[in-house]
Amino acid sequence: MVSQLPGRMKGVPNGGAGLSSDSSTFSSSGGAGSSSGVVGSTGRYEESTGGGGNRDPAILPVELRDGVILVGGVALMDGVSPALSRASTHDSPVGRPMNNLGLMLTVDMTSKGSDGPAQQQQPGPARARHDVVVGRVKTNKILACSRIKRWWMAPSWPLQAGEVPIETQFMLVGLADDKFAVLLPLVDGSFRSTLYGTAGRKPIPRQLAGRIWEGIGDALSLRVESGDRSVRSTSVTNALYVAGGTDPYVLLDFAFREVSRQLGTFGVRTDKPVPPLLRKFGWCTWDAFYSNVRPEGVFSGLQALKDGGTPPKFLILDDGWQSVGPPGREDGEAVVSYKDELVEEGGWSSAVVEAPQQLGEAGAPAVGVAEGGAFDTDVAPLTEEELRSTSGTTLTGDVAAHSVDEETSPLMQFLQKVVARLYKKYVEHAEPDSWTVRLWMFVVHKTFLRDRFLEFFHKFTDFSKRLTSFRANKKFEQLGSSGRTFYDFVKFAKESYGIDLVYCWHAMPGYWGGVSLESNETAYLKVRRESLN
Repeated sequence: MVSQLPGRMKGVPNGGAGLSSDSSTFSSSGGAGSSSGVVGSTGRYEESTGGGGNRDPAILPVELRDGVILVGGVALMDGVSPALSRASTHDSPVGRPMNNLGLMLTVDMTSKGSDGPAQQQQPGPARARHDVVVGRVKTNKILACSRIKRWWMAPSWPLQAGEVPIETQFMLVGLADDKFAVLLPLVDGSFRSTLYGTAGRKPIPRQLAGRIWEGIGDALSLRVESGDRSVRSTSVTNALYVAGGTDPYVLLDFAFREVSRQLGTFGVRTDKPVPPLLRKFGWCTWDAFYSNVRPEGVFSGLQALKDGGTPPKFLILDDGWQSVGPPGREDGEAVVSYKDELVEEGGWSSAVVEAPQQLGEAGAPAVGVAEGGAFDTDVAPLTEEELRSTSGTTLTGDVAAHSVDEETSPLMQFLQKVVARLYKKYVEHAEPDSWTVRLWMFVVHKTFLRDRFLEFFHKFTDFSKRLTSFRANKKFEQLGSSGRTFYDFVKFAKESYGIDLVYCWHAMPGYWGGVSLESNETAYLKVRRESLN
């Protein structure tokens, strides 16, 4: 998000000492301990080692006063938990004084074990996870970016704080008088913080719900966790950072730079060299095709971009080009076998490919294959398997209920829909250590239903599949005298559309389920087990 800011900023002066025309920041030396600041729409924020100096008027002071967080005098939230307090100016991990404009919040459960009235508070034990109700948010103008999968974050626009999704890692809110505030949950040592509302999980114990927080729909909560039951603490110093301003673009630059300066664990984009590749326009195939990508679709997309006057110079071929298959399948998507001729280094010295010609109807070459291995750019309709795929979507109970194999019996289709609804109601939003999740794990791992769940994942998702060949799959490589190769695909893209570079995505373990040891092409691989101790 920060990388998109400079182009949206207004009134940035051109030239000046230490300021480039395409940058929104300046610094005196660029070193880790150097003085730096943000050029904004109304001037220049200058920061000294002591956190003072002349500030950009677009940046507003943030205060925590009597349980209320104020941004430039405007209430961001009230009813702030007594377990939250402003971090000491000496609490910076790198020994740098904290700026008095933003608000760094510490979670301290030592003497504030609950969010009840002060007379009911009990000393809090050391835990691997703490949940704290931050307060009641006084606005419904919210942008929340939350982690929707292990590797993806997506935006949402909740109508109230209670609808903020779990695993929210960034929040930008609009306040009265054209003021804005940004909330950044942080990683501090072994603990990570995230924000959430009341929709995904209960932010306070059941016995307190409805008795303390009457306006629970406006309540925003903070989860601080280590992810390891043996790693516990009663407090986390740098859990949540809050900053405010009148220009959201200047505000984000300021907030990220200030957190970087205080924590010393990362650098902001504008302090890093820009890779030459970023000066080129490129295209990634994922959002257009997910794992159903095919050469014809890729070329159609490249042609559309070219016709629109924005020809890309590099291509990222995302998930969908590899040869993969469910566990137990010998060949996956590549019908090939290799002659076992190993060299001293343990690799292959030569390979003999034996593959049937891929044929379409009436013995004609498969869709997309022309004479001499050239490519036909006409896009063919998706196959039944591709239409069933949930690739690119979050696998929820609703998605599972509609992902029904029409070839199964009506009874099995009905049972799948019932199980999907039960999952959505009792498991999908439950805590990881809840009894419903433990029961679900037992059912899917230890009962006769295990095979049915595996079959569902094999048919509708990519996550159980394994790499069966280091060659491209049959969509990109048609072996035989009149077939095409992956080399042909890359060559055609470069020569026909002016592509300079072609990148190919793959998962670190080969594919989501790892590498198959049952395939003819990967059976020679040896598994090496190493102790983690």
